[in-house]
Amino acid sequence: SSHILYLAHMCTHAGSIHCPAVHMLPSPCLQLLLALALLGCVSTDELEKQEQSRQILELAENGNAQAQFFLASDYFYGQNGYEKQQQLGLEWMTKAADGGSVDACEFMAKILNGGHALVEKNQRRAIHYGELAAKKGSVNAMEVLSIAYQDAAHLAEEERAKKVFKWTSQAGKLGSLRGQKNLGDLFRMGKGTKKDYKKALRWYKKATETYSDLTVPTEGVQVQQKWQENRTLASQAWNSLGGMVAQGMGAAKDIDKAISYFKTAHELGHPNARQSIKMFQE
Repeated sequence: SSHILYLAHMCTHAGSIHCPAVHMLPSPCLQLLLALALLGCVSTDELEKQEQSRQILELAENGNAQAQFFLASDYFYGQNGYEKQQQLGLEWMTKAADGGSVDACEFMAKILNGGHALVEKNQRRAIHYGELAAKKGSVNAMEVLSIAYQDAAHLAEEERAKKVFKWTSQAGKLGSLRGQKNLGDLFRMGKGTKKDYKKALRWYKKATETYSDLTVPTEGVQVQQKWQENRTLASQAWNSLGGMVAQGMGAAKDIDKAISYFKTAHELGHPNARQSIKMFQE
């Protein structure tokens, strides 16, 4: 029953689950639980939350890293019936990350890179946890690394630029809109790699295509925030496309096409696109 409750708790954290967590379950049990979940036979509504929490706590105390991540999230955000205790949440999150939870490593990398009222910024530790998760395929961690390495004071500028390009490139190739847009920037400016306008255009266009394939979210604060971030990134990609095409960088100069790119950037909220439209229409 503990495995059923564990899977159910995983369902309440949809969007932050990685396959390695699921594979901690015994294979026959895993196949049965997945089949039940697909049939709609397993849901948190059918399970008593008190018992569920007890089972997750037991798993966490016994060293299950993914259960520790769930428990840490519940304490940190004050969800699933838990009182908000961020310090305790951080303690469990650190245990989970040190125990190998990809989700926890992502969380620690982000909070150590950005800082928090309870956590001092620490680029080295952010990079440590980010690389642990990124090497297991976490695109979110790759995005964090591409930012964290920009401020890695313990590295020479050239080495920082190479690391930023490495992780931005990997994130972009795995479908990250942020990675794709930023990769366009790096090729356009020649940072961490040779300047290449054609590749810059290609990655900006790829970012706009990734954005166009996204579904507009209808609920969830964090999901809405991510959507707005993606919208901003897409507007930046369209604006950069407009600027490059208007100047003939990597493609034939085409003012009409540039204006159409600026208009799309403006529709997505880019603050400078309207001025660019006016300038090139005159």
